[in-house]
Amino acid sequence: GQHKFSYDNLRNDTLKHCFLTCALWPEDEMIPKLKLARCWIGLGLVDESDIQSCYTKAYSLMGELSAACLLDGCGELYDSVIMHDVVRDMALWISCGCGENNGKWYVRAAVGPNENFSIPWSQVECVSLMKNRLSKLTHVGSNPRHMRMLCLGNNMLRESIIIEVIKKFT
Repeated sequence: GQHKFSYDNLRNDTLKHCFLTCALWPEDEMIPKLKLARCWIGLGLVDESDIQSCYTKAYSLMGELSAACLLDGCGELYDSVIMHDVVRDMALWISCGCGENNGKWYVRAAVGPNENFSIPWSQVECVSLMKNRLSKLTHVGSNPRHMRMLCLGNNMLRESIIIEVIKKFT
């Protein structure tokens, strides 16, 4: 309802993409603004002439998303943002093709170390397995040629596992 309306009325696709990436973090997670800015810069969503301008622009976009009631400021110094679970569910629904389950996004964040899941590596663009205490990853069967983002923070993966995934890209 209201949140979808707010999303649809964002002024451009860049702002929409920036908003959707916030759903890669776990539900009710405080997302440090600095990490979010780096994420957007890394994905090429914020591309200014110098690094300081990139951060300024990213923080300005966060302000726009807050003004649209899609993100809330939080943290002691408002140095983080939070995406409410209803808004996050909507963002994931949009990212996954509005119910079409297009396989482009695979988000399984902070659900625990159960390792019985399979990622559609050949079609996936964004994968988030943050905060699961995982010690191993499912076999990367095919070349993840569309992959733009892989979030593995706060797991217990050995470096060799991560290197194996990265080698598949090349």
